[in-house]
Amino acid sequence: LPKWGKKRPICQLKESNIDALWTMLWLVHTHFEKIVDEWDVIISTFDQLGSVSISSLKLSPTYTEKAAVVAKCFIRLPKFTTCFSKDALFQFTSSLVKLSDAVSFEPMTSINTTYLRSTSESSHG
Repeated sequence: LPKWGKKRPICQLKESNIDALWTMLWLVHTHFEKIVDEWDVIISTFDQLGSVSISSLKLSPTYTEKAAVVAKCFIRLPKFTTCFSKDALFQFTSSLVKLSDAVSFEPMTSINTTYLRSTSESSHG
C-alpha cells in the first residue's frame, strides 16, 4: 500500500489498494488469534486510512461497492474485538498504545502539512 493519509492527504484509493485491504481484512478475520507482531502493521495501516477518502475517481463502480464494504468493516472492528482471546486482545491493544505513542494528535496546519510533505518527499526521492 502507498504512504497515505497525513503525509499525502490528496491520495485516492486505486483498485489494487482495495484488493490489498480486502485481503488484509480477510486475514485479520480468519487469523486474528495467530496475529502477534503483525498488529503493529495492521493498526498503522488503519491509522493511515483514517485520513483518506474512501470514494475515489480512480475506482470502477464494482470497486466503489467493494470499498464501501471495506469501510463497513472498520465500523464493525470494535464489535469484532469482543471475540478475541486475552492474548489476542493484549496484542491488539499493545499495538494501539504503540501507535498512540508514535503519532501526534495535534490538528494538521498548513505549515505541518508542508513540512511533512517535504520531509516525506526528500526521504523517498
